[in-house]
Amino acid sequence: MDNLKSLILFWNHLAEGLEIPSKDRVVFTMRAKSEGLPFLCNELPRLGKALDSALITGEQPDYSVARFKTNKSGLPLFLGSLFAVIHNPNTSVEIAATYIKRVRQLTMLYYKLEVGYDTHTITKSITDFVSRDSRLIYCRDEYHISNVRRLVRRVLCNVNPFDIIPRHGSGAVSDKCQNQDKWHTFDYVPRLDAVFPYTDHFFYNVNHISEELEKLTEASIVEEPTSRLVTVPKDSRGPRIICCEPKELMYIQQGLMKILYDHIESFRLTKGYINFNDQTINQRLAKSASKDAGLATLDLSEASDRVSWDLIKEVFPSNWVRALSASRTRYIVLPDGNK
Repeated sequence: MDNLKSLILFWNHLAEGLEIPSKDRVVFTMRAKSEGLPFLCNELPRLGKALDSALITGEQPDYSVARFKTNKSGLPLFLGSLFAVIHNPNTSVEIAATYIKRVRQLTMLYYKLEVGYDTHTITKSITDFVSRDSRLIYCRDEYHISNVRRLVRRVLCNVNPFDIIPRHGSGAVSDKCQNQDKWHTFDYVPRLDAVFPYTDHFFYNVNHISEELEKLTEASIVEEPTSRLVTVPKDSRGPRIICCEPKELMYIQQGLMKILYDHIESFRLTKGYINFNDQTINQRLAKSASKDAGLATLDLSEASDRVSWDLIKEVFPSNWVRALSASRTRYIVLPDGNK
């Protein structure tokens, strides 16, 4: 309750600074107190998204998707003075932009709010993940697959996936090993060693091998390492599902990621279009697309959960398939202990 009170106070402070009429601040406070976080995180953003949709399509705005009363013109009574200015055909572009910014600030303020999740929400997120994975089917569309295969192999034809510099990331791993310990302990995974020999990738040089050979000879043998599924805060709609990988596989995965990132960002066909480290390029493209709709972003819900291994095998070069197969996790341990 104290947290909700702080959120209400902050919104009102922002609204007052933006010279929002007191009647709107009263309506907000009443609904926020009676409806709680669902109003802040769901209902308000729906109003903002309705405005976005109207601006993008240029069509008559439909604010019925949001649970706010409207006037005879169909404009919301809440923040009505702002919407009236925005939808007035005589309003200058500069003034309209100012009022649009205010509406978006006030309606989208808590859209990405990280909140605690109850057991039901967490359980449903995990259940949905398992369901997506079980229904994941590789639909063969030879026309599109052949085009993707041609592009991927053209980009990666001169990139050797075995010429990598492995590294440990800063994220959590499946055995809950501390970051500082990742460099000093490892399990022995035969299928990983067959493709990325431990003596070449887990030791610096011959002297290092001779000095710490017991680490390799005494390492526990793990035929099939598993990742650990966990939930982390995302936004008010529910948690994000992630998998903590075994540190031995992640060590190689990070090396593969680095060489992929560097090459894709510098290759002539993808340079300036696919970017992982410099978001200013993406921002510039998004700004350009918002003006003339010449470009579009494809956003697939739970995209990372929908990548089929069969698809990867179809479009990647054989040497990359071998490298990715050796370093991928095939099984996940759920929070209840099931795989």
